[in-house]
Amino acid sequence: MKKITKSVLIIFLLSSLSFFYGCDQLENFELNIPFEINFTVSGDDAADDSETIEFCLNQYDEWNDNKDRIVGVRYLKAAYWTVDYSPTTLKGTISFALYDKDDNILMERTLQNVSPGEYEEPTPYEFELSNEEIDNFNAYLSSIRTTEDPSCQNHSFKAIGSISGLTGTTGDYMVEGKVKLILAAEISPDE
Repeated sequence: MKKITKSVLIIFLLSSLSFFYGCDQLENFELNIPFEINFTVSGDDAADDSETIEFCLNQYDEWNDNKDRIVGVRYLKAAYWTVDYSPTTLKGTISFALYDKDDNILMERTLQNVSPGEYEEPTPYEFELSNEEIDNFNAYLSSIRTTEDPSCQNHSFKAIGSISGLTGTTGDYMVEGKVKLILAAEISPDE
């Protein structure tokens, strides 16, 4: 009889614990979402040049795959790389600026008197943003997260890559660069 009472008591306790502590709920998790902004600047006779790229977050698969489950998003980091350039003797000032849809600057960085080769893989130039820049960027991300134009007829961002003050060329030149921007998105596990 003691064994049966003991068994019933154990079963009761285990079922009570599972009732009170049942299944754990899945919690939100963080996912890094990368965006690459590519630009090519070319010209001749060392003339300054730039390329403007307009884009939306929803043009990127990683964003689209998760956007219905994103409950928050924030700036994490950004870096510039040179993909290709010519001639190899080229030096100058490489600039990158990122604007919101109202042409307010979110970030702007300038590399003075550099060879584009200094920033080829695996040596990027990592952006150091101030707290104010990060706060402004995060506020903008929060404001467009759910209101971005799905067709991207009205862009959410404008990026400008430029090169100026060139030396080391007397003819045609070309710099192909990319900026990788990484956002940290808080993702809900619920569909």
